[in-house]
Amino acid sequence: MAGAWFLHYLARTEAPLVPSATGKKAPSTPVETVRTAAEELLDPDSPDFGAAFDRYGAARVVLLGETSHGTSDFYRARAAITRRLI
Repeated sequence: MAGAWFLHYLARTEAPLVPSATGKKAPSTPVETVRTAAEELLDPDSPDFGAAFDRYGAARVVLLGETSHGTSDFYRARAAITRRLI
């Protein structure tokens, strides 16, 4: 059931890719892509922390990655993000 949902909403389209209108060169490696898009987060206890996620409020799916292997800081941040998005 979950697999069907992902296939329906997240399947790749066959539409051709169109170059950026900004004229910026696309990142050439996955690492460059992440470096270009990464943003530093405020402390989860900061009043402005949740505002960083307002742009995702209308999204159907938001994926929260986990690279900390269970630190309390990550879980506090993820809980704050989830509260803001819900």
